Amino acid sequence: MPSAANTKGRGYEGSAARKIHGTHSTIIGGREGKRLLLKVAGSPLVKKVIPGVIENKGTASPSGGLRLKLTRSDARGNVRALLVEGSTVQEIRIVTSASSREEGEKVLYALKRMLND
Repeated sequence: MPSAANTKGRGYEGSAARKIHGTHSTIIGGREGKRLLLKVAGSPLVKKVIPGVIENKGTASPSGGLRLKLTRSDARGNVRALLVEGSTVQEIRIVTSASSREEGEKVLYALKRMLND
């Protein structure tokens, strides 16, 4: 694993990748799933992205593809998200710089706009 000194200057992916960690290291969707989380982690409003438990819901979504659904902001301003691929769902917690639900809603809106670009 490269040291912190070796990752300086690598830009967007290096700094964003350091924001993704937690007890569940598997990310559904392979490279595309990781790319979506890196895009979110690249935002200056995001402090940390924490992949959660993977569940199989049994019924596939109509689109069948991979998508990241940003769902809501909690009382502390952090954002909840779902990474969905077919019938497999992974909960994602996004720790933000917001300190309240109102600020979290603004961050949620900004992240949604960023993902749609």
